[in-house]
Amino acid sequence: MKTLLLVLTLLTTIFAQEERILVIPEKAEKPAPLFFSAAANISATASLTETTSVQTITYSIHQGIPETLTLGLSGSG
Repeated sequence: MKTLLLVLTLLTTIFAQEERILVIPEKAEKPAPLFFSAAANISATASLTETTSVQTITYSIHQGIPETLTLGLSGSG
């Protein structure tokens, strides 16, 4: 019994001197919300018989991961 206690004491002393790394799991952070900007360049040509327009819309993603981008357009025509 004394021998077992001596061995356990020696092992405890040896293991107490080693470095240990403790990993504590944390909750995953929420993904950043989507933040984007849009710019529209529009040119129109009108004649007596027809009106044509070319619309170029540029999206810029500033943060987040886009799944669907929606841009509301308003105005006459």
